[in-house]
Amino acid sequence: MRQSTRHEKLAAVLALAVQIVYAQTPAQRPHILGIDHVSFHTTAPDGVKKLYGDLLGLASADPVEPAAPFAT
Repeated sequence: MRQSTRHEKLAAVLALAVQIVYAQTPAQRPHILGIDHVSFHTTAPDGVKKLYGDLLGLASADPVEPAAPFAT
């Protein structure tokens, strides 16, 4: 008898957890209309300039923040 009571309690807890999970409404998010900018960090800037500038024809901008020295 004791075992069936444990199973009943467990089933009740699981049923309650499932109801809580499915009762939540998904968050409303704005539609993505485009990409404003992209930033890449690299150790080979010449190769990146050749790929994105020459091959893909993308414009380059000066860094917003100065580059940090590499930790050794």
